[in-house]
Amino acid sequence: MKKKSYYERFMAMTDAQRDAEVAKYDQEDLSMGKPLTPQQRKQWNMAKRRGRPAKHPSQRAGRGLDDAAAGVA
Repeated sequence: MKKKSYYERFMAMTDAQRDAEVAKYDQEDLSMGKPLTPQQRKQWNMAKRRGRPAKHPSQRAGRGLDDAAAGVA
């Protein structure tokens, strides 16, 4: 027999049992915490870019393309 998923087990609970299960997450601490260290900041910035290196300014949209097109023509 297939094991019930967490959702199925949760939905099979009574309302009181569900309230008790969810109450654990109502007390979660969402305070700001401490600032990132320089190493953590570097990792965060890399994750935001998805690991891609920064583009050179001439490779950004709309810059440097007109000069290259004029040289080909």
